[in-house]
Amino acid sequence: MYIVSRLRLVLFVGLLTALPAFGFGQRSVIEQVLNEQVEAFNQHDVARMAQNVSDDFVWYSVMSDSVTIESSGRAAFTKAMTGYFSHYENVKSTIQSTTISGNKISFEENVSWPEEDVIQEQSALGVYEIKNGKITRAWYFY
Repeated sequence: MYIVSRLRLVLFVGLLTALPAFGFGQRSVIEQVLNEQVEAFNQHDVARMAQNVSDDFVWYSVMSDSVTIESSGRAAFTKAMTGYFSHYENVKSTIQSTTISGNKISFEENVSWPEEDVIQEQSALGVYEIKNGKITRAWYFY
């Protein structure tokens, strides 16, 4: 009886250990990556933001009639965000809602910043593709 109980325990622990391989743990990893990126953005920590993206990261801006590559690669992303924060010194982001499908997370993002004593706001729908805990692609729909 002891051997059977111990075997059940070993099998149960083995199953729990294997769950992330079946995608059950992926949801929390994807949410953590988004939350980490937003936190780094709000602290204007470009180095931390760059750590969250892959070497081959691509950031797309999607307008009603065009798609633009904002940056391609970690170095270009770092340069773009450094310039962005130098222009928008007090910008902050909030995430309103998220949906996860496979290795992608979509979200509604509101960004705000003061300009001449008036708070400006912009909303976008964003989608991050996440592989191995890094953002590999970002699409922002304006």
